[in-house]
Amino acid sequence: MGKARTGAGAGLSPPIAMREFRKRCHSILWRQEAGGKKDKITYDRFKRLVAEFQKDGGMTLDQATVEAAKDFQCLKPLFRSYDVADYDPHPESHADTPKPDKRPKAVKCEDKSLSYREQLAWAMSAAGKFLRVGVEPTTCPNDRAFFLYIQAKEQPKEFMQRLGQVEAKGDTEEEEQRLSKRASQRSVEEIDAMLTELEESSE
Repeated sequence: MGKARTGAGAGLSPPIAMREFRKRCHSILWRQEAGGKKDKITYDRFKRLVAEFQKDGGMTLDQATVEAAKDFQCLKPLFRSYDVADYDPHPESHADTPKPDKRPKAVKCEDKSLSYREQLAWAMSAAGKFLRVGVEPTTCPNDRAFFLYIQAKEQPKEFMQRLGQVEAKGDTEEEEQRLSKRASQRSVEEIDAMLTELEESSE
């Protein structure tokens, strides 16, 4: 029950991997028992253990979370999916704790020339696929697009702000072009009317 998806955290920076690890711990433990909040025996035991490690062991929340997770069999697969070694206060304990899966991180850069809007679109699509099935891209259009991809994964709020700004600017530019076209068309019609008037006056 609550088995982690192997490799789901591949490519994440340590702080983001730790954040996802903690979220998955809570999610998996919450589902161990059916019923309401008062029935979550395993979940409550984990929270007490984390609190004890923080209070008596002088650990940070992240360290206490990693150390406590080692005592729960249902959380073992998470250690394979998320590399939280930077937050493990006692790496030598619990010999049965799995090591994280290592995947090649090299991504081939195609050095394509894309507009900023196109780079954002690629980054959002690649990040969406990663979040859905845990698959990293093997190629990227250019380095800037890859940077945006990392931001889309790790700082989605900031990424969406970038995307919103570009889309808003695009809407403004389209409106300006429409108004400019309308003004040009009106000018042409006015010139035609003036020429017609002059021709009629000449006659």
